[in-house]
Amino acid sequence: MIRAAWVFALLLATLVLLAQTRPVTIVDAESGEAIADCYIYTEGQTHITQSDPSGAFDYGKFDGTEKLFFLHSSYVKAALTPEEIEHANFTIRLTPVKYTTGEVVIEGYRFGKEKSEIPQQISEVTARDVARENPRTAADMLENGGVFVQRSQFGGGSPMIRGFTANQVLLVVDGVRLNNAIYRSGNLQNSITLDANALGSADILFGPGSVQYGSDAMGGVMIFNTLDPLPSLLKQTKIGVNAFTRYATAAQEKTAGATAQFGLRKWALLAGFTYSDFGDLRSGRVLSDAYPDYGRRREYVTRINGEDVIVANERFTDQKPSGYTQSNIMGKVRYFHNAHLNATYALLYTTSSDIPRYDRLEQYRNGALRYAEWYYGPQQWLMNRLSLHASSGAFYDEATLTLAHQDYQESRHDRARDNDNINHRTEDVAVVSVNADLGKRMGSGELFYGIETVFNDVQSSAEKENIVTGEIAPQSTRYPDGGSNTTSLAAYGGWRTHVSSNIVMTTGLRYTQNMLTAKFEDKSFYNFPFDEITYNSGAPTASLGAVCSLDSWQVRGVVSSGFRAPNVDDVGKVFDSGDGIVIFPNPDLSSEYSYNGELGLERSFGSLLTVSSTGYYSLLQDAVVVRDSQFNGQDSIEYDGAMAKVKSLQNAGNAYLTGFDFSARARLTSAFSFSSSLSYGAGHDKENDLPMRPVPPLFGQTSLLYEATKWTGELYARYNNWKQLHDMPVAGGEVTAYTPDGVPSWWTLNLRGTVKPVQHLELVCALENILDRHYRPYGSGISAPGRNFVVSLRAAI
Repeated sequence: MIRAAWVFALLLATLVLLAQTRPVTIVDAESGEAIADCYIYTEGQTHITQSDPSGAFDYGKFDGTEKLFFLHSSYVKAALTPEEIEHANFTIRLTPVKYTTGEVVIEGYRFGKEKSEIPQQISEVTARDVARENPRTAADMLENGGVFVQRSQFGGGSPMIRGFTANQVLLVVDGVRLNNAIYRSGNLQNSITLDANALGSADILFGPGSVQYGSDAMGGVMIFNTLDPLPSLLKQTKIGVNAFTRYATAAQEKTAGATAQFGLRKWALLAGFTYSDFGDLRSGRVLSDAYPDYGRRREYVTRINGEDVIVANERFTDQKPSGYTQSNIMGKVRYFHNAHLNATYALLYTTSSDIPRYDRLEQYRNGALRYAEWYYGPQQWLMNRLSLHASSGAFYDEATLTLAHQDYQESRHDRARDNDNINHRTEDVAVVSVNADLGKRMGSGELFYGIETVFNDVQSSAEKENIVTGEIAPQSTRYPDGGSNTTSLAAYGGWRTHVSSNIVMTTGLRYTQNMLTAKFEDKSFYNFPFDEITYNSGAPTASLGAVCSLDSWQVRGVVSSGFRAPNVDDVGKVFDSGDGIVIFPNPDLSSEYSYNGELGLERSFGSLLTVSSTGYYSLLQDAVVVRDSQFNGQDSIEYDGAMAKVKSLQNAGNAYLTGFDFSARARLTSAFSFSSSLSYGAGHDKENDLPMRPVPPLFGQTSLLYEATKWTGELYARYNNWKQLHDMPVAGGEVTAYTPDGVPSWWTLNLRGTVKPVQHLELVCALENILDRHYRPYGSGISAPGRNFVVSLRAAI
């Protein structure tokens, strides 16, 4: 009897041990071959393992209740629940990555990461997309993701999403807000500070994201996820190096970069850099018959023997001056303490040379070029970030704590022609932020909640320099000379649940308290009727959305609100916005709000065709716009030696923005695929009966792609419709960027491809704007590249 009991106990222990060490095998969904070196981890990567050469990993290392993520560079990222793993008979089949294959996991969405359960319209760009599309900057990468981008100069890129732009859309890097207290309402060029080649992915959320991310996320959120180093969970140390070079003819671009990873069992390190040298940009030679002078650079100002001289441009397509250089550095260290805790420290740094402000350099006054010099000084950005990931706590299943510090500097330098005095205005911004983001499964749903605080300190200085004598004199600052700061405190929560087997509902709430102080001390330049501007106001936001999946149909719907609190740029800025206009502070400015509704439909016809469309309508309340104003009873004042009309940012009452996005993807054969996308928007300021400025015209792209084992080829066209002058609230110097009738329509034909001659080497080539057509995208102050041959070589070991 005792012997039988021992036998039974031994048998039970053996079964338990087998259950705890149950192997799960990962295979290629098409070939059935085992996939080695696949990373398997829980959300937040608190518990991580790796598949062995046979494609197997020990499932018993996980607690059997958490969703697992499967990551391999050659396969689509997957996320499976324990029930789904068991239903698959413990064999995970991953889909090989193809350029037409979409991601199923969205890293930037805080209320759940499965794309099929997110009610918002989302676009994603992967590291593989970046390698194939070979973008010049992160702004170019956003264009490939369906975002319209404006450029005031070659070294720039201001995203426009659903008619919102600049500080009405939010940039996020590794969970940290990039928008700071001096992000302006005019076009922003800060997206180029990010290195596209250092990104693991980028997620673009269309529509308000204020519930998750707070102020500025009225039109959308662009979330950049930089590469993460991963440990080696096998016996050997893991070392990986990636390097690339790129050359492009339109600007004589020369770019080189590399990343290196080093992985141990508990430690992982990554280091990377990219350096780019851009010459003056050449525009297209084929001009419009109707506007033969549109975009011509006929002449420019140069300094000869101590005099400003206007000289003829030998080639009207050379946009002089527009070239610049840029450097990016990234470093990361990750430590995996145990199955429930890991930490990451990251350093990101970027700097540039002086960047010519091309749209100002081609401005005319009294029939002659106005400026001899106008450039941005080196744009420097440094971010230190420390994040802690934890799992299996009493109040959370997954939790992330992120502490970040940013230092940002920008400067503006301008000198009028035949004037020996150059103005130097410099802004320094320090940003400290803390964010705690948590998630807890509760019954059939999941609770997401968190808190966030962000502090900005702004210091503004200015001086006037005589370039002949070297004499330095005081000058008016762009922002309050006594210093400014902003503080935001926020708490948010979201709930996602399966209402039925076909319907997933997500709801969220957030409350943000925003505070601002700006001090005006020196009134020798402008006698402001106030010494200080303060702002203290709260902003509640909410969202409710659902996704219904029925056979080959998916229906998405969401109603949400967004807001933008006034920042230092809004309330305290003095600057020349164009020919004959100066913007002055408005102490009465308040927050602007958007209320959005969108409906999306997607229909799949097997694996052959997928068609999707999203329509949206946004109502803006207290929209911030530029309007006529007065300063101490005067509607015009002298600014930098010239008379200028006074304007200010004001709350304009009500406005609306509406539009749609359409896309289609078709698999023609096993090798050929077709895709097309189209975006349309419209907007109107109801109170002033004016069109909304940042709404681009109808635009889109159509592509025919061929994919083979070792090479790909793509023929694609990009196109924009007309933007008539009566559809734009044109003001000041903007007129010089347009024709008398507005912005003409345009289209380009382009070709690109990749080839892998050997295992670790890839050659990427493109011929852009094959017909060498001249065009200038809406809102831009510089013409787009002409015919451009691009070649890039990428190596990985």
